Amino acid sequence: MRAFIKIIYVAIAVKSFSLSAQTNFPYGVNLENGTNLNFIAPASLQVDAGDIVFSKYNNVEMARIRSEYNYANDAASIVFSTTSAIKDTFIFTSLGNLGIGTTNPMAKLQVDNGNILVRNYANVDNESAIMIAHSINITNYDTYGTSIRTITQSAGNNTYGLQFFTQESYLKPQTEKLRILGNGNVGIGIANPNNKLDVNGTIHSKEVKVDMTGWSDFVFKKEYNLPTLQEVEKHIAEKGHLENIPSEEEVLKNGINLGEMNSKLLQKIEELTLYMIEMKKENAEMKKENEKQNEEIKKLKSERCSKK
Repeated sequence: MRAFIKIIYVAIAVKSFSLSAQTNFPYGVNLENGTNLNFIAPASLQVDAGDIVFSKYNNVEMARIRSEYNYANDAASIVFSTTSAIKDTFIFTSLGNLGIGTTNPMAKLQVDNGNILVRNYANVDNESAIMIAHSINITNYDTYGTSIRTITQSAGNNTYGLQFFTQESYLKPQTEKLRILGNGNVGIGIANPNNKLDVNGTIHSKEVKVDMTGWSDFVFKKEYNLPTLQEVEKHIAEKGHLENIPSEEEVLKNGINLGEMNSKLLQKIEELTLYMIEMKKENAEMKKENEKQNEEIKKLKSERCSKK
């Protein structure tokens, strides 16, 4: 038996040797620097109840490959580990799932507590990067290209969401352009959107549709109390703006609601329409009075002429 073991150690001490079909090493194999395994097809390397260990410099372990079996999921896995206390780098399961930073990937690719960075070096001027990071406080990310990052902040008020970064030019680092919070609020150029969409800039659209809960046609109802022009004049003199219309100070401070403002403006247009209709009626009455007076004047002139 000892003679057999000596033969094995002599064999593995050789810098290069060949394996055919299937070769088992029941006592383990230590391949030193420069030793090669030359497989003769259709050869395979079988490791039973053990790991494949890569070491360097006085047998210091640098990496390890091992197989595992998860009885709960009835799935086998291959685990790839590196140095730094031999932490698991990634795991590939027989279900076809690849996990990085997790021992039980639930999708084809699952990354926990880490970044995904994709870079294209084919054209430096068109360099791009896509990164998904775990924390809102990031210090080790690529500052160029494009990145998508998750927001996870538990200090103070919990904040969750997504941040989208782009690079404006090759000389400028990427900056945040869009943010989606966990409550569904979206901010473009705004870090803390308080509405479903907050935009710090210009919105250009072919059409904007606003849902309304009411409209201004109540002005045309009989029970509507149309203010007199004297009342309108008095309000303008005292307040400096039309009634039910926000002042300049209010607009500059709070902005305007497009739907509400359109309704208020329509109310004033409808009121102006009623004023014009009333003025037309008054003009018609004045015209009749003038015509009546003119007829009386003509009649008086005619009578004076006949008396002469």
